[in-house]
Amino acid sequence: DKPVTLFVDWADGGGVQAVPLPAGGGTFAGVTHAYAAAGRYAVRVWAGDGDATPAGLRGTYYGATTPNDRYEPDLDFQSPRAQADVPEVDFDYGAGGPGFGIGADRFAVRWRGEVLAPATGTFTFRPTTDDGVRLWVDGRLLVGRWDDHPPTEFAGEIALVAGQRYAVVMEYYENVLGAVAALRWSGPGVAGTAVVPRAALTQG
Repeated sequence: DKPVTLFVDWADGGGVQAVPLPAGGGTFAGVTHAYAAAGRYAVRVWAGDGDATPAGLRGTYYGATTPNDRYEPDLDFQSPRAQADVPEVDFDYGAGGPGFGIGADRFAVRWRGEVLAPATGTFTFRPTTDDGVRLWVDGRLLVGRWDDHPPTEFAGEIALVAGQRYAVVMEYYENVLGAVAALRWSGPGVAGTAVVPRAALTQG
């Protein structure tokens, strides 16, 4: 019966509201919020044990929403269509798209947040994509393959310190046909090569 806190980001720049929930069950009266202006807001809600930073990464999605709307990834991430939190980057879209009304071809995603080093040493980040990928960790470009290719694993190394968090940004685009995007790593404290897990990721 550990106490749980409900966190609500109302997406209007006012910060995160923390609402303690009754331990061991009970009645939750709910929360309310007054916006200063009318509009559409991407509200986020998550539960935790006191940490107001949600785990995983925040993804921003770009792409065509109608058959006649041709999105070109080389436009360098213009006109975002949607945002969504993901626990990890491990997607095989096949011949489909990422959802959000975005088509199956010619879309792009930027995932960003922070990664926690489980130990001190040199880590190898291994994004696998079809098509292009760019990956930064701690502001360093580790992988830059912004071109069409079949599912391919790339690799870049960086030294990290245990217990510290480092900014991570992964950009990905899909041109046509199959679509794959995954972020794996290897290094001290990691069993073999594995998808960077939700437990090691926060949205910063």
